[in-house]
Formats: sequence, structure tokens, C-alpha cells
Amino acid sequence: METQNEPISNYELVTKTLQLTTMVIESAKVENNDEALCSQAIRAFKVDNTQRRWEEIKNLTSDAEWAKVKEQLVVFMLQNKNSDAKGTVDLLLGDGLWKQCVGLFPDPSTLENKKRSTDMADWILRLTKLAHMVATSEPKDSFCQLFPMFQRYIKRYYQDFKFPEVDGLFDVIQSVSPSFLIDLFPTLIDITLLNIIQSQYGAFVKCMRKYKHRLVKDLGMEEEWERFYAGFQKKHRGKKRLVQMVILLGDSQIYTNIGQKRPPTDQDADQQQPEKKKKLTTAAELKQEQDNTTTSTGDRKATTGRGVLLAKAIAEQQDEPEGDDFDDQEDDNEDEEEEEEEFANEEDAGQVLEDDDAATEDNGEEEE
Repeated sequence: METQNEPISNYELVTKTLQLTTMVIESAKVENNDEALCSQAIRAFKVDNTQRRWEEIKNLTSDAEWAKVKEQLVVFMLQNKNSDAKGTVDLLLGDGLWKQCVGLFPDPSTLENKKRSTDMADWILRLTKLAHMVATSEPKDSFCQLFPMFQRYIKRYYQDFKFPEVDGLFDVIQSVSPSFLIDLFPTLIDITLLNIIQSQYGAFVKCMRKYKHRLVKDLGMEEEWERFYAGFQKKHRGKKRLVQMVILLGDSQIYTNIGQKRPPTDQDADQQQPEKKKKLTTAAELKQEQDNTTTSTGDRKATTGRGVLLAKAIAEQQDEPEGDDFDDQEDDNEDEEEEEEEFANEEDAGQVLEDDDAATEDNGEEEE
């Protein structure tokens, strides 16, 4: 009876292949068979393309042989659909093969939503490494060829409000081609403001501050910043709250998180607390303060009735006359004294009348 062979899994195939190649490699080492060692190392790499096996093949071949073998391995990795894209990119970048790994970077819009946060973080790090490698070892034209890929990833990050994650990539772009950064940033702002909500204003303002620092501090392009900001303010004038927050970018301390309380300043303390008396440092200031207090108290008491005359007399007596006005002042004082005597007489007369009335009331009570 014929038995049907069950299909072997990929894991079992890899495991058995590695076991076989390990046995052959150990035998080749005993026999000093370098050709067998290299062939078995390549076979093992094709089922387990790791950095360790890559370096092992490189050490087993000469420089001329390695150039040919490396090309074959790259073609195999690019055609192998089962290989890990991130691991392949790391291998190629580690050996300076940036051109071969450009096509392995996925479109950021195709990443799964559940894993996009982790995958995006992994890929942006590799993209930044690629950009740095090209910027430091290749002509500017080669770097400019990567702009479309840079743009796709940066836009994706700005849509997710993950601005700090692309700062490293922006640093590399800024060092090579500031014009690309200047042309791209207004588009990024428009994309970000399409679906922004008030709780995201803080992150947005921090992003704007970083861009201003790049233009003004790093590149010395203050006029370019002013031009950009004028356009931003005009285009998005409907978002008054956001525009007001961006205006404060020149302040060294800006609190951008909505709902976050700003530490109180001296001005706030003056507005919220009653006005405190100034600390007087000299005896003259203390005396002047007491005089002012006495005068203000007298003024408050002399606002109605007969007290107005008395307060006026006291205030005029406190001013010392000088020169030719002394005689006139003396006459005025005499008049004021007469007015005070009349005032006192009126008070006495009023008191007498009050006493008479009281006495009359007492007599009436006795008669009853």
C-alpha cells in the first residue's frame, strides 16, 4: 500500500537544511576544503539570511570573489518573497548597497493600521540611515533622487501628528538641500491642518517652533521665515486661537498644551491679589506716607455738610505762604477764623435749642 508523503513545512525545511549544511561545513573544515566551506555557507545563507552568515561568506572569499558572490546574493534576496524586508535592508545598508535596498522600502500608506505605529518607527530609522549614507558618500544628484520617497514618509508622519520622529531625516535633508525643506514644509502644514483639533494645537506649535529654529538659527534665513509666516497667517486666519499661539514663537517660554496651566507671573499676581503697600526704606518716605494717609482720611470725612469748610481750612493752613502772598494769606486766615467762630456759634445755638426742647418735653411729662 502506497503511503502519501505529507508536505513539509517551511520551518522544517529550513531546520533540516541548516543541520545538513552544518555537518558538511564541519567536515570541510577537517579536510581544509575551502570551496566546500564557501558553497555550504552560501546554501545556509539562502535559508537564513542573517548578518552573521553574510559576514561568514565574506570572510571565506577573497575580495574579487566576494564582489561576484555578493551580487548573486543580492539578486537572490531581492527575488525572494519570503525574506524579511527589514533584515534585508539592514544587510544591504551595512555593506553600503543603498541603491539595491531602495525598492524594499514599502509605501507608508500600505502598512497595516494595527502595526503601522511600530512599522513606521522601524522604517523611518532605516530611511534616515539611508539618507545619511547617501548624503555623506554620494553626489548631491544621487541624494535628490530619493526626494519622492522622503516626501511620502514625511507626509504620512505629519498626517499622524508624529512630528519629532522625522526630525532626524529633516536634519539630513537640511544639510544637503534646504530648498527642498522650504518647498515641502508649507504643503505639510496644509495637510496637518485639514483635520487638526484643539487638543493637537500644542504639538503643532512645537513643530512650527522647530521649523523656525531651522530657518532662523541654523540657516540664517529669517526673511524666509517671515515670508512663510505671513502666508500662514493669511491663509489660516480663520483659526484665530492657533494663529495667536504661533505668534508667541518668539517667547522663550511658551506653554502649548491646551489645558496646561501656565506658571503665574508677577503680572498675574498683581491682577489676582490686592495691591500691597510698598516697603518704605527711609524715615522721609514713612512720614510722607503718613501725611498722605491723614490727608486722604480727612478728605473722605469732609465730603458732606459742614465738614467741607473745616477740611478746606485745614488743607489751606498746611500750605506755608511765601513772598508777597503772605499778607493775603493772613487775611484769608482771619476770614476763615471768623467763619469757624460763626460755625461754632451755630453749633452752640443748635445745642441750646436741643436742650430747650428736651426740657419742654420733661415738663410736659411731669404735668401729665
